[in-house]
This record gives sequence, structure tokens and C-alpha cells, in this order.
Amino acid sequence: MHATDELEQLQLERLQSTMNRVHKNVTHYQKKFNELGVIPEDMQSLSDLMRLPFTTKEDLRLKLSLWNVRCAAQEVVRIHSSSGTTSKPLWSLY
Repeated sequence: MHATDELEQLQLERLQSTMNRVHKNVTHYQKKFNELGVIPEDMQSLSDLMRLPFTTKEDLRLKLSLWNVRCAAQEVVRIHSSSGTTSKPLWSLY
């Protein structure tokens, strides 16, 4: 297997892992994926990225607040906030 193939396989595995975690824990994406007919298990190649919805700033402000993400506290490794200079600060969990 070439290095490029190995890298693509690693990227695909991480995409699948992320998709499963997001689908399980984030109600907003559960709804978005269902609306678009996106099933995490169907992600079989990196070209399937084209099927995923964009996340807008409005999504971050209204639907993806800290309180709408379900995960154990020990899974959060970082909390990031924007400055809020043009509106309310946006918070993200990593």
C-alpha cells in the first residue's frame, strides 16, 4: 500500500469515527443528517464529504450552543470562545 493510500485510509477512518460521534451526541446534526439522508455508516470514501451539510455561523449561535451537545465532561479537552466583537461570543467544545 502506498503512503497516499494509507493516508486516505486513515482520513476515512477518522471521518467515520467523527461522523458516528457527532450523530450520536449532537441533536442538530442528527436532524441535518436525517433531512439529507446522510447515514454515518454510508461514508465509504473521502468523496462522501460532499454530502455533508455546511455549518453556518447562525447554526453556531442558535443551535450548537454548549447546552445542545451531549457528551461526558471528561471528553471535552478544550473550550473555545470567539471575542464576540460583532455579536455574542460563539462557544465551541473540542
